[in-house]
Amino acid sequence: MECMLVRSDGYMTAWMLYQLCGDEEAAKVFVGDDAEILHNSNWQDIQKND
Repeated sequence: MECMLVRSDGYMTAWMLYQLCGDEEAAKVFVGDDAEILHNSNWQDIQKND
């Protein structure tokens, strides 16, 4: 799958890779108790669905 984006957010790209391509490395950003997004101070007000 190849997409062309002029400007994208890293988490948006990771989400698409995870959801659309089943990318296990990208999934680590969102999945598990130690998900990267939970430790990112720019995303401090998010909640994770299990």
